Formats: sequence, structure tokens, C-alpha cells
Amino acid sequence: MEHKRLELKLPAPVVGPLLEFLLPLARETGDAALAFEPNLDAIEEDFRGDWRADIAGHAMEDQLRFAAIFDTVEFRKDGVAEFGPEDCEPLLRAAAALRLKLRTRKLNAIADSALETGEIDFARLNKEEQLAVTAYMLLASLQEIVIRHLDPSGE
Repeated sequence: MEHKRLELKLPAPVVGPLLEFLLPLARETGDAALAFEPNLDAIEEDFRGDWRADIAGHAMEDQLRFAAIFDTVEFRKDGVAEFGPEDCEPLLRAAAALRLKLRTRKLNAIADSALETGEIDFARLNKEEQLAVTAYMLLASLQEIVIRHLDPSGE
């Protein structure tokens, strides 16, 4: 049985700068790949370093897969990214991690409710914040598309 592939087409001139902003975040390694500080208090102290490294490794794999899907000549030229069912969950996790990174590193002055509703006064933001908010919204839209692909019958 052939697996259905998802083809995503976005306007390359609009998404290009967002991709340039997101790719360095997606390619971070080690602890920098973590979007949050994991609470390892329940883990025996001798094993916390291994657990942390394992969590960071999984986060890095997901984000590198995100980068591999979107950092292509075809996507940069035509805005077309193609991926299969095996990429959906890693893409969802990567998008969530990248949104958290943007939230904590670039958008901490903006209320969570404003980010989630998109009700943001762009005129009050500097250029980097504007780019970060737009990238944040792109990632949220990507998550919605992937979720719809995974469960087309869902609301």
C-alpha cells in the first residue's frame, strides 16, 4: 500500500526570510536543541545527565528533520515542501519546540494570549520581533495543516 505524501506550497518570497530566521534555531545541537528545561527531579541524580542528553537528542533529531524538509532548493525556489506520514509527528514536535524557542528567546515581551490569537500590534515591535511573530504564526499554521492531514475527519 502506498503512503499518501503531503505537498505543502507556500509563497517562497514570503517564507524565505522566515526560513532563514528559523533554520539556525532548528539546527541547534546539545542543550540548545531543548525548547524548555526538563524537570528531572524524579530521576536519580546519577542518571539525570543521560536523560537530559537523550531528551536533547530527540529534540535535535526532530528539528533537523524540519530543517531537511524545508531547506531545499525546491522550497527556496518554488515554496514546495513534500513529506510523508513518517515526517508528520517529528514535524509537529519540531514546530512546537521552535515556537517555544521563539517564545522564550525572542517574544518574551508579548503576552501568550496575544501570540495565540494573533492580535499583535506590529507597529510596536522591532524588526526582529516582527519576524519572530510571523515565524511563530507560520509554525502554528504548519501544525494545523499537519494535524488535519493526520486526522482529516477531525474538527
